[in-house]
Amino acid sequence: GYPIEIQALWHAALSLLAAIETGAAAARWQNRADRVRDAVIERFYLAERGYLADVLIGPPGVRADEAHIDDALRPNQLFALTLGLITAPAMGRGILSACERLLVPGAIRSLADGPVTRPLEIIHQGRVGVFCLSLFMVTSKIRSSMRSSRSCVEHRFLSNI
Repeated sequence: GYPIEIQALWHAALSLLAAIETGAAAARWQNRADRVRDAVIERFYLAERGYLADVLIGPPGVRADEAHIDDALRPNQLFALTLGLITAPAMGRGILSACERLLVPGAIRSLADGPVTRPLEIIHQGRVGVFCLSLFMVTSKIRSSMRSSRSCVEHRFLSNI
């Protein structure tokens, strides 16, 4: 399958290469990063739910545009937000708002309660863990600090979330 966190890491790597290269090489890397962003928004964004699909499911060799969407709410999509893959304020707000449903005291659940359209073929009980809680906390902390510090460049995006 195609997990959202892998797409976020791939986009971050391409963006880093675009930032450290110059000239035509930088433009090529940026073009690839932009294509990844466009593909993720097209294939992963669940507009009616306001968040990203966790994974596109398919056997080996199946292209992403032919894979099935796992519509379960999981915190892995926070990687897309914290690594800069998702920059649209409305999408960012939707992702954070949706992920708030996963919060429990001191941790974040790995799966929201409720039915899913296409359950994963693995046993997944929505166990509590701190794995993605730090991403949620970092994003929330950035939002909070940016409200008090207008000098940050990133403020343009995160203050609107």
